[in-house]
This record gives sequence, C-alpha cells and structure tokens, in this order.
Amino acid sequence: MKLGRTKVALIAAVLVAALAAAAVFLLGSSRLLPPPPAGPGGPGAECAAPSLVYVYATDAQRNAADEITSTLKVMLQQRGVNIVNLPVCVVPASSFEKKFQVYPALLLRGNVTVPSDYISYTFDDYKELHPLLSAIIAYYSGVQVSYGYSGEAFLVTGTAPLATIPQEPPNLREILSQVFLINVTKVEKIAPEALPFKLDTLPAVIVRSSYNLSRGAPYIIPLGDGFYTIREELRGNLLQSLGVFAYEIRRSPPSILEEGVSLGAAGAPTLYILEDYHCPFCAKFYQANAGLLLELVGQGRLRVVFVDLVVHPEVASTHAFTWCLYNETRNAYLYFNVSHGLYELFLKGTRTSLEDAVSIASNLASSEVINSSKACVPLRESSLQVLSKSLISLGFTGTPTFVFWNPATGKGLVVEGCLDWGVCIRKEDLVNVLDWLGRED
Repeated sequence: MKLGRTKVALIAAVLVAALAAAAVFLLGSSRLLPPPPAGPGGPGAECAAPSLVYVYATDAQRNAADEITSTLKVMLQQRGVNIVNLPVCVVPASSFEKKFQVYPALLLRGNVTVPSDYISYTFDDYKELHPLLSAIIAYYSGVQVSYGYSGEAFLVTGTAPLATIPQEPPNLREILSQVFLINVTKVEKIAPEALPFKLDTLPAVIVRSSYNLSRGAPYIIPLGDGFYTIREELRGNLLQSLGVFAYEIRRSPPSILEEGVSLGAAGAPTLYILEDYHCPFCAKFYQANAGLLLELVGQGRLRVVFVDLVVHPEVASTHAFTWCLYNETRNAYLYFNVSHGLYELFLKGTRTSLEDAVSIASNLASSEVINSSKACVPLRESSLQVLSKSLISLGFTGTPTFVFWNPATGKGLVVEGCLDWGVCIRKEDLVNVLDWLGRED
C-alpha cells in the first residue's frame, strides 16, 4: 500500500513532538529497558525471523494491519532504516502469553536494527516498539486503540487563586487513557495530603497503575508506589487541555528569571513578568495595572522583575535598548516608564520600534546615557536570543507569563497567558494572589 507523504509527515511530526521532552534521555542511547515482570511468550513458528510482527486485539485492528505497518516502514525509511522488504507477520493477541500495553502492538523479531529511541524493551528474540508509536499511528489511521492494562487517575488540587480545575470534560477518562496509554477506569479529585509523597506543582494529574507506565512513553515518569505523571515540560499542555492556565508551585522559580530588571525591595514577594513589546495582552496588563504595581512596590509589598521573552523578532532591538538603558543607569523606574510608554503607543496602533524607545527615553534621560545605551544594543540582542531560548526550554513559551514567588512562605503561582480576552490579570486577582502568598499553610 502506498501512503501519501503528507500523512506520513504528519504522523512523524506528532511522534517527534511527543518524544521531544525525552529526546536527551532516548536519542543516541543504545541501552534498552529491561523486560516487564510478566513472563515472556511468543508465537512460536508463526512468525519467522526476521520479521515485523503486528499484534492485534480487535477485528478493526487486524483489518488495518497493512496500513499501519506500511506507515511504520515509511517512517523508518525517513530515519535511514530500510525495512521496506521485511516480511510482516499478523497475529492475534492470544498468540502471546504476555500482555502488551497497547494494541495494536508493533514488534521486530530477529536481527533488525532500528534507532534506539523507537524501542521500548526487548524480550526473547523480540524488540517492542514504543507503545506511544503504535498508538499514534493507529490513531491517525482511524483505528481504535485498546489497552492491556488499567489504572485510575487523580486530579490533585491546590489552594492557589486562579489555579482551580474547572468542570471536568465529559471525555476526560478517554483523554487521560490516550495520554498514559492505559484504560483509565475512573477519575477522582483529591487533596495533595492524600498522596504518599509531596508534589511541588499543583494542580497535578496523577495515575496509579500496577504496570510500569514509563515503559510506554518517554514523557511518563514514575513517582513511586505505583503512581505516575508526565514530564514537567509537557505538564502545562495537559493542564491547559483541562482548562487550567495557572498552577501553584512549592519550589523556587528558575534562577534565570533573576536576569531581568528588578523594581522593588529584595526579600519582598516577587512577580516576574515575562513580556514582549508587541504582545497585546502585555500592553493591556500594563494599561490596567501600572499604577497598582507602583503602589505595591512603594509599600514594600511587592518586587517586580521584568524579563525579556522575545516572541516577535522585530522587537529584539527595542528590548535590548531598554535593558541597556537600565544597565547604564540602574534606574528601574526609568526602565518601567519607557516600557509603559511603548505599550501605550502599541495600544494606539503603533508598531513600536527602537526609534520609538529612543524617543521616549530622550525625554527622561541625558543624551550621553541614550548614546551609550544605543551602542550596547547589538551585544544585548545576541544575549537576548540565548535568554529567550533558555526560557522556552524551561517551558515558558508565551507572553505574558506571570511567576509569583514568596521566599518567606515557599509558595508561588505561575500564570501562563490570559485568563480572558480582556486583561490577563485583574487588580483583584493581584490582591488575592498576594494575600494567598503571604498566608502560612
């Protein structure tokens, strides 16, 4: 069967995205995971070596064997592995004594070499390809995946404002089954105290199963006592799919955030604002809350750190200039006022540029300071690229992002994106978060 390049490319792209968080762990590694506790068993002489073994559990899966195995062969060929002429052996699940995590399952029997990041584990003369790979190809082939193991899911709630889980979608069990590659039999909301371990991020999605789920997909990690969750890099995506755009943290934010411009007294509860001068919601936030921020800073109730996360490349030089201006003067209020002026222009329809920043700053600083700041722009632009890439690698992918942290209570809150189509955080939200940050649990 011939497959369209577009379809194969789409499946490959989805697979790469799903495996990206675990690329460092998997790519280039030749170590295979040990076999699961269940005893091995094989189809005997049914499937000769070498061969691609397709294990199905339903008639629909059996009927899709040609399409799914053909897709796999084309994908591997794009990775430089030619198994196009490898015989395919199609067998029912009953041919194996052991269960597989997902059906259809894809195995390689005999001396067949494939990239190690495609292999989940080996047993006897078989290599099982990652259940995630099998599930994705089946999904895009329109075939219902079935699961060999089951488990229960828990939505672990916190106490932070804005970080509550809204009403559960009706297909939540199906969504979590697809994420964790097991049959999720029920979903229950619990408090973090009900778990035998501590979590440093809430709310959280946890699954308990007697099977080692970390074998199925590289983004699933064990927490101990049969509990599993997903890697931090992908946690935000899962929470957002459940309508959660803010989460509570119980550990210090990444130190890289301190590379921003700090306004306020050290030791006060801190708000890190990850911003971009051409971000409309950043501009709306400034417009609505600039006065309150300055008031809270003046009262010693808040420290604000402005962090450059350049999403629109055309504003890199503008961000570079305002940082250089601060670096020359160490005047965070000057930085704030220039930024505020840029956002005001942007809300009026001006696609602000370096020239606009220079014009605003010229009314607030000497020509000597302006010239020195302009001279440092090229060097700062280069470091801005590194900073933005580092922030993105940590999961900060959009603006505005707000990171609250109180070192005195060890509590924090991360808000990613806007909570509505108006202002991302309203004045009452800021007050409520600060009150919560100051309370001892």
